[in-house]
Amino acid sequence: MNQEITISRNTISYIADNLPAFEVNNAQLMIEKLKENYCVIDSKFEFAKLLWEETKKTENEELRKYLQRLLQKLFTEKKSLIQCTFEKEEILSQKSSDKIFLDPLLDSKSIKKIEKKYSLETHNDSSFINPSPYQKLKHSNCKLVLERSVIYDFKRIFEPYLRKTKTLIIEDPFLPNPKAFNNLKQLIELFNGNDIKVKLHSEHNYLKYNPENKENYSKLQTYLNTLELNGLKVSIINFEKRKHYERFIFTDSVRIKLPGGLDFLDQDGKINSNESTVEIEISKK
Repeated sequence: MNQEITISRNTISYIADNLPAFEVNNAQLMIEKLKENYCVIDSKFEFAKLLWEETKKTENEELRKYLQRLLQKLFTEKKSLIQCTFEKEEILSQKSSDKIFLDPLLDSKSIKKIEKKYSLETHNDSSFINPSPYQKLKHSNCKLVLERSVIYDFKRIFEPYLRKTKTLIIEDPFLPNPKAFNNLKQLIELFNGNDIKVKLHSEHNYLKYNPENKENYSKLQTYLNTLELNGLKVSIINFEKRKHYERFIFTDSVRIKLPGGLDFLDQDGKINSNESTVEIEISKK
């Protein structure tokens, strides 16, 4: 989501071969995911012309026009221009910010070969629709299942969702807890907007759960005050009652449900849970 994707020319033929469809298939899902991101093209539009030429190979006139409308949308509303002379799809992808390459027809052996040669995160149709949580590619309306045996990068999980958002809302009653506070700071380092809302237990209610942790609450308050001094608009809201509340992150475009709270990852990138997995739910607002 909000990421720079370089699509191969094979993407056009793949979509053409799998549409129309009576049931939702990978081609349709791929199109929806592409629309959430930015299509990488060179500044002289040479690669865009090559993609357009691929659509002309589709004999079905209605389908051909659909493919051309799709490309027009990507080239006008969702393009990311790279200042370069086009040489090769993979080289173009290397010059993008995210270095994510999509070729729906690749097998696992070919993916590994491209990743090794060009240092690109490379996807076929299946992995593009369902990327692994540790991969850079992220989508909305999905669930990220984190496993105990894997080490994760907190910022890599959330960075795509915070791009271009002007408002950030964090709801976690136990935000002053050290692990949650550490992850909050990482989250705000990713934020380029100016409006932050934090909802948590009042100091009175927090200390009823954690009477010895007054210092944790003070550290959080000091940090939020510092953000305000640095020009951010920070609003602090308290939950009214002492009870269980679900934990969420809200941006302008998505809602992120965090089971257990913002401290789901420890400082080593391991899940902080008695369960074998942690499931983060991403949904469009």
